[in-house]
Amino acid sequence: MVRLAFPGSRELQFDLSVRLRDGGEAPLKPGGTQPVGAETCWTFRGGGVTAEVLVRPLPGTGGFLLDYSLDCPSARLGEIDAIVLLEADVSACGFARTFANRRDIWLPVGLRGMDGVPLPDGPPRGDWDADNLLALLAGGGEALLLGAVLPARNALEFSVGGGRLRAILPVETGYSGGRLLRGEAMVVLWDRPLADSLAWYGRFNRLACFPRGRKAPPVVWNSWDWFTNNISHKRLLEVLECLKADPLLRRRVEVVCIDDGWAPRGDFLTPLHDIFPDLSATAAAVRDAGFTPGIWYAPLRASAASQWVANHADTVLWGPSRGHYETPLTPAARDYALDYTHPLVLDKVHRELSWLRQIGFRYYKTDFLQMPNTNFRRPELFDPHVTPVEGMRRLMHVIRAAIGEDSYWLACGTESLPAAGLPDASRIGDDITLRFSTAQVIARNAAAHFWMNGNVWINDIDFLVVRGSATADSLLLSAREEIEGRRREITPYRRAVLSTGEVFDFTEARTWAGFHVVYGGALTLGDHPGRLNAAGRELLAAALAHARPGTPAVPLDVDQRNVPARWLRPHDGGWMLGLFNWDDAPALIALSARDMHRIAPAASAENIWTGEKFAWPDEPFAVELPAHDSALLRLRKE
Repeated sequence: MVRLAFPGSRELQFDLSVRLRDGGEAPLKPGGTQPVGAETCWTFRGGGVTAEVLVRPLPGTGGFLLDYSLDCPSARLGEIDAIVLLEADVSACGFARTFANRRDIWLPVGLRGMDGVPLPDGPPRGDWDADNLLALLAGGGEALLLGAVLPARNALEFSVGGGRLRAILPVETGYSGGRLLRGEAMVVLWDRPLADSLAWYGRFNRLACFPRGRKAPPVVWNSWDWFTNNISHKRLLEVLECLKADPLLRRRVEVVCIDDGWAPRGDFLTPLHDIFPDLSATAAAVRDAGFTPGIWYAPLRASAASQWVANHADTVLWGPSRGHYETPLTPAARDYALDYTHPLVLDKVHRELSWLRQIGFRYYKTDFLQMPNTNFRRPELFDPHVTPVEGMRRLMHVIRAAIGEDSYWLACGTESLPAAGLPDASRIGDDITLRFSTAQVIARNAAAHFWMNGNVWINDIDFLVVRGSATADSLLLSAREEIEGRRREITPYRRAVLSTGEVFDFTEARTWAGFHVVYGGALTLGDHPGRLNAAGRELLAAALAHARPGTPAVPLDVDQRNVPARWLRPHDGGWMLGLFNWDDAPALIALSARDMHRIAPAASAENIWTGEKFAWPDEPFAVELPAHDSALLRLRKE
């Protein structure tokens, strides 16, 4: 049994075991310890399996890095389903809640009661499982945090129930005997509050993800939110003229990105000639207008009608039922996922991206990389010698090599384990839909993954859009309405249920803009620059004036709410404090004594929405906010 001693006389004792495919479990018995400098190596044996756990103290914390290796005879490999890397009895520790993440970053877990009981502002019970990260909380004190070291070779799964905590590593395809595990590592912290533990864990992973530092995120205009797939060369030229005509947008926007709709999915070397007669000429037009050309690309998604599927059906990923994979996202479209380990697919991706680079694109938004793994725990891959995480990471190395280190890469629809450290930025949630119910969902995602922002990559919470019932120059709020004549569908509002309720009113648009300002992630504009009224333009200008992309915020109440109300980030030598009422009734948002201590010494505050200035108080500060409203306070130090 491994014993870890933490500050405050806390202790965690755990065992290891092997879970077998027949449903049985074989314990691994301790075989002794050996000091290795300041580290300790624990050895476990059982059934011909030998496991080593190298326990390394983490400087500056009361935590540890656990580095695992496991040797197994080839004959036994087929019997093993998973390795239980840690099993501990935590029933006497007083834990009341859990905080968890999943490797599919579109599906955060966030705060839960023990044994998966949902909290009022959290996702439903069915979403409760965890991989990548788990923390246990007791009464607002220090959190016990366990997290995978990124990038990882496999998903690390956590479970907690019946007073037992488990960390499990599934034995995926790709193991060939001998050294079964190599370099699988886990961080264990138990000496600070949850927000501080998560921030430290993020900084720890930054060393592996960005050892040479990271690029500053550009301000981007993207075609999707307004045009969807109605974008064309001609319409893009109109947008460029609008951007150039607005002094603020001309100064702040650096990239203009063409999103989906420029080529058939799967056949990206053959753009749709009727809407983009010469894609190189489009890239040149963007560049000549003073912006960097950007492009959307889906490496693993192909239409059933594509030439690629017709000519290379063997590269389409097959599922356990031996039937073609069909994405559950858009079943009517009959799009298929390609096998990311197939040499022809890897060559296809490299050729397509190399061509896009050759004609001038230097910003890339990749999409739907999670498709092959959406339905299947163990996809039947062309290359049986890699795990799904390893195979996907190899594809992502191909992408980076093709686009070049000088290009900026936003990965959309990906997983954290294979992607960590390769894209410059990553989407971490759903598409914004001009509705506050969707903003509530995205804010929950943003809080669950705030520790990634600026560490694993720059978090992208989707488009900064401000158009709505009070901020647009027309009731037609998209190209689908303006060009196609589609009617906007309105469903009754339901809190934190995607795309329900009416479009943004002014207060809701301002709150969504304010969340972008304080969050400090990627900043991508989605409104048509010529379709906002004076109120909309003024709101966008205020947001752009105070946004600092790549300067991450911390949710001060992440240990209390799934959708935190209090956010803080550094801002020009002081602080930007965001206070948000995500609820449907007026609420008092109050800073705690701990929050005030973190902010000190602040001398003055300015509400950037109203212009009100006041002396920052010494006692805890509180503000009453109407439903769906927010306050952004710029705090200056003494």
